[in-house]
Amino acid sequence: MNSFDLWFFRSYVSDSAEILGVCHRHVLSILDDVAIGLFFGVLLPFYVYHQNIIGIGSITNVGYFSLYLWVVYLFLMYRVFDWYNDVWIITGDSIVDLDWSFFRKRAQHIGYEDVGSIDVVEGGLLDMLFSRADIVIRTQSEWVEFTLSDASRPKEIVEIIQTAASSVASHEAPPEPEPFEKLVEVLEGVVREHLQGRVSEDDTQAHEARERALSRPGTIDLRDME
Repeated sequence: MNSFDLWFFRSYVSDSAEILGVCHRHVLSILDDVAIGLFFGVLLPFYVYHQNIIGIGSITNVGYFSLYLWVVYLFLMYRVFDWYNDVWIITGDSIVDLDWSFFRKRAQHIGYEDVGSIDVVEGGLLDMLFSRADIVIRTQSEWVEFTLSDASRPKEIVEIIQTAASSVASHEAPPEPEPFEKLVEVLEGVVREHLQGRVSEDDTQAHEARERALSRPGTIDLRDME
């Protein structure tokens, strides 16, 4: 994770959360779009215009053609920015699934306690050679799937998530006792209270018997002779 990613995606997480990693889609995912856009959107139209094929150069103003090239350029930059913002932000508390577009921005938080399974799906030999795969997270509560398609370095991403999830699990409260253990604790408390009450009752009875004996005529209290 570079320092620019750390600064750029800081606003999508809380101030107290530590960013452990920012997981992007593989660069080949955007290179395909850029290469196709440059060839069919720039190079081929420029060649047709420059060579005046079917009279395009003579009927098209230079200003309009330049405007067309700017539109293509802005579209390609939008695709690059869209690719860069389609990420998973892994923090010490949760995973943020960021889905960005020009008209909306959605950031969904996935708690580690709700992660049911993590699957890595490779498309073939090229994916293995270029370290690219789809990562799918399934939640336990509603069995919802979150997918980062064409993820770069998927094994590293899974290791970061598993390490963070293990750290969170180790700091969780200890599990509640089993029903049998609860029953034993309740019975121990009842027996303890009963014994304490019985001792108190015996002391009371002994004190009353002693007082009755001392109240009889002619009874001498030896405690007064000490």
